[in-house]
Parts: sequence; structure tokens; C-alpha cells
Amino acid sequence: VETTTDVGTLESTFDCCVFDTDEFSRVAGTVQSRRELSEPVFLPFVLLVGDETTDRVAERVWEYVDDVIDLPVERAALVSRIDNLVQRRQTSLRLAERERKLEETVDDLRLKERAMDEAPVGITLAESGDGDNPLVYTNEGYTQLTGYSSDAVRGRNCRFLQGPDTDGESVARMREAVNNEETCSVELLNYREDGTPFWNRVTLAPLYEGEELTHFVGFQ
Repeated sequence: VETTTDVGTLESTFDCCVFDTDEFSRVAGTVQSRRELSEPVFLPFVLLVGDETTDRVAERVWEYVDDVIDLPVERAALVSRIDNLVQRRQTSLRLAERERKLEETVDDLRLKERAMDEAPVGITLAESGDGDNPLVYTNEGYTQLTGYSSDAVRGRNCRFLQGPDTDGESVARMREAVNNEETCSVELLNYREDGTPFWNRVTLAPLYEGEELTHFVGFQ
């Protein structure tokens, strides 16, 4: 706890400001600007009033303060009311920090998504599990390579690229790597949407969330 009569102290960092009616007229002009500086974090201000000053400040005081405490007051009651305000501030600080981290995470994800979207190679994401490993994402590089748009392939297994001359042994190696949750690279003769064959070097790798396998990423 710091005690001061210097209004400039309001520019510093604190958790709660308590003042009496003698100081009210001096600090009132600074309170609003200090609140704005702290936004969106809650910053409480408390006014202590005696019986003789209650009527004088009652009309305009709530524009500036979060609690008005009548004097005299027992110490335990005073501490409890101020502590409640400080707890609200600490909760507000935690929420603001979570919001900041969430914004950073969103920005990071947007950057990574943009990097994937604009990568000069084909990138795919397929679900893991007992299903047929359906594609959930393909980038523009994949569309340029294969001719298939994202909407055309979403929900399908990537075997639609295979054709009559695709090497079955290489396909079996990929399937074995998927079943064993391993990384592998193979060269396949694949077929574009218009039927044109092309050589495709495919690398697959498992992706985990913690210890749980969630997806496979593919590079073409």
C-alpha cells in the first residue's frame, strides 16, 4: 500500500485507488483518463465519505468511482470491499492476458495458413482414425498440380489420383506407413483431373495433438 497526495501517481501502475472527499476534486479530472488508459482492464477507484459530505458528492460521484464507503467503517469491512474490487481487477487482468494470447494464436494460425495456402508445393491434410482418411484441406499448389479444387476433393481419400499404371507396391508402402503412423516418401505415377499422367513425389507424415494422432500431412 502506497500513501500519497501526488495526483501524478495515478499515472503509475496500481490495482486500486482510494481517496477521500478532500482529494476528490483534485483527482476527479484524472480518473477518467486513467480508466481509458487501463481499458479493457478494470481499474477500481474508491471514495471514502463522512456523513457531512455524503450529500455534497452523491450526485456526481458515480461517474468517477466504483464504490463509496461511508465513514466510520470497521477495518474488516473496508478491507473486504476493497479486496472484492482488487479481485475483479485481477480477474480482468487474466482475461485480458488470455485475450492477448488468443489474438496472438489466431494471428499465428493465419500466418501458417497463408504459408500453406501459398506454398509452391501441394499440401494436403487428411483425418486419421478408423475411417478412410478423408482429405480436410488442400492448398492452391495441390490444385495447380492435380487440377482438383479443394471443394472437389474434400472428404475423399487421395487414392482418386491413382490410375492404371500407378505402382501398387508404392501405394502399399504408403498404406503401411499410415497404419504404423510413420513418415514415408514414394514416387507415384498419378493422374490429373483431366486424365493426364504425371510423376508425383509424395511425402506423408503423422500429426499429433499431445500423444493422440489426429491427421496426416502430405506434400506433393
